Amino acid sequence: MIYNNTPKGEIYRRSGNIFKISSVHYSPLLLSSSRFTETSADYRHYFPVFNRCVFALQFAGKTSLGDMPFYSIPSLESKSLLRGGESDIGNYFLAGQTEFRFPVLWRISAAVFIGAGEVEDKIKNFGNDICVAGGGGLRIALNKKKSINLRFDIAFNNKGESGKYIKIREAF
Repeated sequence: MIYNNTPKGEIYRRSGNIFKISSVHYSPLLLSSSRFTETSADYRHYFPVFNRCVFALQFAGKTSLGDMPFYSIPSLESKSLLRGGESDIGNYFLAGQTEFRFPVLWRISAAVFIGAGEVEDKIKNFGNDICVAGGGGLRIALNKKKSINLRFDIAFNNKGESGKYIKIREAF
C-alpha cells in the first residue's frame, strides 16, 4: 500500500508526504528457494522553507523473519536511510532521519542531515545499541528543470564509522 500526496512527476520533492507499507512472504510453494516474511513501513514528510529550501523527515521500520537470504536481512547502513549508519544486521530495524536542503550557487546546492536507528535480533533488545549518524553533502543539478541532482554525501556515526556516498537523486 502506498499513499503519496506529492505532485505527479515531481522527482525532487519539496512538499507533501508519502507512506508505504508492505509485507511479502517467500515460500518454496511459491517457487522461492527460502521461506521467510518481510514487512516494512516508510513515512516521509517534506516541508518547504523559504523559496527553495526543504526540510525533510523520514521514519522507517522493517522485520525479516524466517530463513532469510543475506540481502534481505535489515541493516542500518544505507545509501538513503541513515547514511553513515553502522553495518550491523538483525531481524528488526527501526530508524529515522531529518535533512535540510538549500541552494548555494548556480547549479550547486547542499544538505545537512542527522538520523538515529537501531537493528536487533530481538525486539526486547531495542534501546541498547542506538546508532546516531549525521553529515552533509553537495548536490549538482544535472537537469535543473526536473531537479535531478548528482549528490556527494559524507557521514559519520557515534561508533567511529564513516561513509561516502555518490548517487543520482536525493536520499529520500
